[in-house]
Formats: sequence, C-alpha cells, structure tokens
Amino acid sequence: MDFRDYILRAYAEHNWRLTAAVRNLITIFEQSTTLLSANELTAMLRSRGHHTDITTVYRILERLQELRCVTQIDTGFIRTTAYQSTGMSHHFLLCTSCGQAEEITLNYKEGIARQLAEEKQFSLDHVEMTFYGLCQACKA
Repeated sequence: MDFRDYILRAYAEHNWRLTAAVRNLITIFEQSTTLLSANELTAMLRSRGHHTDITTVYRILERLQELRCVTQIDTGFIRTTAYQSTGMSHHFLLCTSCGQAEEITLNYKEGIARQLAEEKQFSLDHVEMTFYGLCQACKA
C-alpha cells in the first residue's frame, strides 16, 4: 500500500477528520526527499495558498508519527516506510550539506533485542538511527 492510501485508510479507521491541511501535507511529503521542519512545512503550505498555522501542522505531524508514516530527525520530519511493517529496522542517511535524506533498512534488530533482553532484561520495541554525512552529489 502506498503512503497516501495508507494514511487515508488509517484516518478513516480512527475516525479522524481528513482536512485539506492533512491532504496538502501528504502531498508535500510525497514530493520531498529532504528533511523538513514544521516551520518549513507551514511556509510551504502558505506558499501554495493554504493558510495553515504551525499548531495545526504539529498536530498533523503527531498523528503521522503515530501512524509511523513520518519520522522526526532532530528538528525536521521525513516520510518513512515504517508503516509497511517489514520487520526490518528503518534508519536514515542524512546529508549534512544539502539535507537530502534516504531511508535504509538494516536487519540486526533481533540480535540487539536478544542481547538487551539477556544483559539488561530490556524488551526492545523498535530502533531508529540516523547516519550523518555527505551524499554522493555533495561529496563530488
């Protein structure tokens, strides 16, 4: 299921109101591969003629995070595929020069979960890591 369809279905299942602001934010995330702050998202909405305040943007972002459709990295947000529940851990490569973000999956969660359970009696739910560096274009 794609990003938009998943969100639309989840909003309906939760009986959440699907506003124009939600639909517009979904479109922005579908079109972006960079980390976007709540302020940038609000400005992008306004530049497209949608006068949505930042409080509303934060409320929408909270719901999208709850649905695991966006992830917060530092002070920005990026679309994720974690909602697809592949069993793999979802992480990001973040270019410190241009802000380009790329989601990657790594298969090591079970090993870490076993070690944490044995050594610390800790039950691991999920792991999210961000790797900071330079993308191929900025490195060149």
